[in-house]
Amino acid sequence: MAKRGNHSILTPEEQALAKRLAQNPDAFMTAEACAFAAALAEDKRDDFLRGMAEVEVIKRKSAPLLQPYMEPRFTLSAITEGLGVPEVTIRNWLTRGQLDLGAETARAKGKWRLFSLRDAVIIHVAFQLSRVGVPVAVFHDVAQKVARFGEMFFKGPVGMVRRPIVVLTNDGEWQSHLHHDSGPFRLTDLDIPPAAVVLNVEQVIVRTLHALGFEAMVGTAAEIGEALRASETGGDE
Repeated sequence: MAKRGNHSILTPEEQALAKRLAQNPDAFMTAEACAFAAALAEDKRDDFLRGMAEVEVIKRKSAPLLQPYMEPRFTLSAITEGLGVPEVTIRNWLTRGQLDLGAETARAKGKWRLFSLRDAVIIHVAFQLSRVGVPVAVFHDVAQKVARFGEMFFKGPVGMVRRPIVVLTNDGEWQSHLHHDSGPFRLTDLDIPPAAVVLNVEQVIVRTLHALGFEAMVGTAAEIGEALRASETGGDE
């Protein structure tokens, strides 16, 4: 069940909705998930359906918060001017299918190509990493992970409390590792090659928002993040 500590993160009304959904899984689960549930033992099936229903409730609860992040709104020229990424670079990535963007999904359906803030974060990460020699296959995966962290800014941003960073290394093969720059953590303590690329997840998201005219949101996110970090460390001591 969805809990934080010993308490459910769902309100009583949301718990009631989850209970109703669990009794009618066809209404929100895929056919594959329903078939998987049907093959489970009864007690495990009940736990599985309850958990899936609670996840569905949380998704519905957060959907309005994510709308500003997911909504297509920027033209290609706005993205290139705001982020400083050459238009030809973005067009090359799109033509070769090297970035998974919502703008391309809309284009495939015959609509205008408009980019969301999520798309912008992915493009920003890809551009920054490509400039230091990280290959497409690697920065594509990293960009997707950072984009998911971007969702947390619109939900809290609880996910930014521990300052996530991505460390990329190339010791004969490129690898990426997620760490958190908090507490006693020191980058030099990691078992990595002498040379590495470090991507500050929070900073790239904030810079993307700022570059595209969301300064007020940047201030709010930064203030919430700092307040949460202070509460974790007990404030000023």
